[in-house]
Amino acid sequence: LIELEKEFNGLRSGLKCVENELEYQKSQPVQSGDKFVSVVSQFITVASFSFSDAEDLLLEAKELSLRAIAAYE
Repeated sequence: LIELEKEFNGLRSGLKCVENELEYQKSQPVQSGDKFVSVVSQFITVASFSFSDAEDLLLEAKELSLRAIAAYE
């Protein structure tokens, strides 16, 4: 689970970088036909919900693993 937590931290960091880039792009003049802000906004919405669901599953897995370890102690 430790490696999985490291992966989640990397994903969290990457998602934050995408959010920061989106905020930067929102502050720039819009170019005709540029769909970056629209597409990335949708991506962040979906990715954030999916990431949150996955984090919940990770927490559940950690709790179950701690209970299993405690049962053998």
